[in-house]
Amino acid sequence: MDSEIQIALAKAIPQKPISSVSSGEKVGNVKYDAGAVIYRCPRCHRVITPGTKYCWDCGQAILWEEGK
Repeated sequence: MDSEIQIALAKAIPQKPISSVSSGEKVGNVKYDAGAVIYRCPRCHRVITPGTKYCWDCGQAILWEEGK
């Protein structure tokens, strides 16, 4: 039970998303143009939309830098 609580607390602390530049790959039903910036959840690495407060897949809180 304690490990479940620790995981939930860790997800509540916002973390910066992982950004990468697309080489023209397809993720799910979306094809990204080469050179497009893709953001991923730092916990589960799923693609997330810029400005999203939480990962839709794992619930990780996301920290976006102000002004971007």
